[in-house]
Order: sequence, then C-alpha cells, then structure tokens
Amino acid sequence: MDIDEFFSVLMDLLENRLKGTNNENIVKYIFQGKQNDNIIFDCKHKRTNESNFYSIQLQVKGKKDIYESLDTFIEGERMEGDNSIMCEGCNKRVPSKKNQDFKTLPRLLMFVLKRFEFDYNKMQRYKINDYFEFPLELDMNKYTSDYINGNTNINNKYNLRGVVIHSGSCDFGHYYSIIKNVESKNDDWYKYNDSIVTLYDIDDLGEEAF
Repeated sequence: MDIDEFFSVLMDLLENRLKGTNNENIVKYIFQGKQNDNIIFDCKHKRTNESNFYSIQLQVKGKKDIYESLDTFIEGERMEGDNSIMCEGCNKRVPSKKNQDFKTLPRLLMFVLKRFEFDYNKMQRYKINDYFEFPLELDMNKYTSDYINGNTNINNKYNLRGVVIHSGSCDFGHYYSIIKNVESKNDDWYKYNDSIVTLYDIDDLGEEAF
C-alpha cells in the first residue's frame, strides 16, 4: 500500500478500536481538520460545503515548494462556458471560481506530497521526482477562513516533527522516516530505517527529502 492509503486505514482502525472508551475522540482531536469547498459565483452568490480531513494532498508537479502548492487551494480555478455551475440563487448556470480554505486546522497536520501520478497516454503510473521544498516552521494563517475573512489575530504555525521518505520508483521502493525527538534538549533528529536507528543531521534534509 502507498503511505497515504496506509495512514487512512490506520486512522479508521484506531477510531473503531477506541469506540466506547474514554479516548474515543482522541484521533479526531489530534488529526482532524475541517476545510471549506467554496464556489464563488460572478453574480455574488456563494456556496460552501464543509468536509473533514486527516491529511492534505499537495501537488508537487510544477510547484517549487509547499507554499506555492498551498496557494492553489485559495486561488482555485475558473469555471466558465460549458463548465459553468448552476447557481440556485439565480436558477441558471453562472461563471464562478472554485477554491478551498481551511475552517479549522488539526493539532498535528499531515501532508501527502502527490509524487505518484497516472499517465493515461501510456496507461501506467510514474513517480514525480521534481524538487519540492518544505520549511522547518510552516505558517498556515493565510490559508484559513478566519484570515481570509479579515481576522489576522490568529496563530496557525507548525513546527516540523517528522518526514516519511520514499526511495525507488512507483513499482518498487522503500519507506523510511526522519523524526524529531521532542523530549531532547538538543533538538535531536533520528533516521528510522527498518531496524536501524541513527542520529540525523537535519541540515541534510533538503538533499535527502526535497
């Protein structure tokens, strides 16, 4: 299984196992966020659907870093012509913009970089090895509905705690992790490669993970 599928299955199993216990909501408390899927019509009407998420999938292809990929959420896409959407307020199809923002963010924020795609011309999967940066501290403020609605007195900053890295192609490969020891006075990082655990120099992250 790919790592995103594994994570989804793991969350489902944990939630089912914890039902009826004092900790039955702990998975949602730690990992669940809420996002708004917006349609902003040119006629000024707006439609918003709210949904839950446990991880955020980010485009890698054509994006230099995590901020450029996140920008596509709030920039959205134009829906015009044959792609226009029905506006209930006007009772007709109206050009619009579809975008997303985050209503609430989880305590532990998980990203999945979309490095595996499917080529419909060749009818096969392939891995995207494009360079893609992410920082040790991530500011998510501008991607929240609070910030977009004018509330700038918020703090949605995250510190990197771990990275799962895939080496190999889409047909075979190996996963290993780089994780920060949050209890270490020296901010130590470790590489977990199967049974081998070694101290890790975080300054090497760019070369190894980007």
